[in-house]
Amino acid sequence: MQDSLDEFLASVELRAFHLVRLRLGSADDAHDVVQDGMERFVRHYRDKPREEWTRLFYGIIHNRVRDYQRHGQVRNRVLQTPRPDEEDGSDPVERAEGPAALRPEERVGTDDSMQALAAAIGELPERQQEAVTLRIIQGMDVAETAAAMGCSEGSVKTHLSRALGALREVLGEHR
Repeated sequence: MQDSLDEFLASVELRAFHLVRLRLGSADDAHDVVQDGMERFVRHYRDKPREEWTRLFYGIIHNRVRDYQRHGQVRNRVLQTPRPDEEDGSDPVERAEGPAALRPEERVGTDDSMQALAAAIGELPERQQEAVTLRIIQGMDVAETAAAMGCSEGSVKTHLSRALGALREVLGEHR
């Protein structure tokens, strides 16, 4: 059982990190949220059937991100100072390296497109961001996404459809 649990956590760790980093904008915060989510998952759900683990894990991650965002809003209001995304204040998505196999002129276009995509996703309403990251980026099916978001499958489809429409409108030039 422990080997199976370790394998599951290893299989979702990197995907969860990327999801959370996209939502929070900070690699350090993403590591904290994912580690906390894994700890909570192990503590509360390790004895659940394996086929439920993905839904339960991403549900925890979703809730931890929302909690972190709420606490950050309160912290920023109290301190009245915005917190930089990273130590150097730059955007982690902008610093991400493109595929090494691309020629420099291809990398520029890819980097510009990825930056535009990340910025456009960041401008979407929260529920649409969740639908895009879980369905498109994480590759969850509609049922898993609905469970992770705590809504119906129809709501997932609606959020995703609206998000993709908005992204197409904003990113038309980057196709």
